[in-house]
Amino acid sequence: METEKKLKKKIKIRILPFLIFLCFLGLLALLIVFLCSLPITNIYIQGNTLLKDQELIELAGISDYPSFLKTTAWSMKKRVEASPYIVKAKVKRRIWGQVIIEVEEAKPLFIDLENNLVLSTGEAIPNEKNIVAATLINYTPDTKYESLIQKLTKMKDSIRKKISEIKYEPTAQDKDRFALLMNDGNLVYVTLTKFKKIDYYNTIIGDFPCQKGILNLDSGNHFEIKEDTCS
Repeated sequence: METEKKLKKKIKIRILPFLIFLCFLGLLALLIVFLCSLPITNIYIQGNTLLKDQELIELAGISDYPSFLKTTAWSMKKRVEASPYIVKAKVKRRIWGQVIIEVEEAKPLFIDLENNLVLSTGEAIPNEKNIVAATLINYTPDTKYESLIQKLTKMKDSIRKKISEIKYEPTAQDKDRFALLMNDGNLVYVTLTKFKKIDYYNTIIGDFPCQKGILNLDSGNHFEIKEDTCS
């Protein structure tokens, strides 16, 4: 009789830790379910000018503020970088459900002969956003076309945005020559090998505040005056 009592006591002692363990697993499961249900609370967008914040949020697939734990930084990055406007993206996740999306956008360079927007990546896409850019007005050989993209990409943004039209205009001596019509009315001749000179356009033209004409950067920095607007 005493042996049976000891056996029952041992069984009860063994069941108690097991029940505690089950309760712990239950609480852990509830905690995991709770954490997975917590949504993204704040979204911060950095580095964008072409795409609006909401467009990037939709690209990342988080416009409905889904689960913070279930939405990985890698998946958001991959979706954002699928846009032709994005060169690269970086996604950071912070405590309390914060998501930070940093992007590097492609530069809009010019409108090609098919009315597509050519980006610094070399990709030509429909200009659905009606982005204002220079217009390439004539056929340009492939090698010169590719070099033009590289040169325009490296150009100062403030100067590139002043270009209204781009024309491939080679001579017998210079097959790399282009004519750039600026939005201030001046015409600039420049060769691909000297394209960096146009970054100093404002400084050169600053000496001729009332004159319009032709700036020959393909051979020196000579400015040929065609019109005096102050007279």
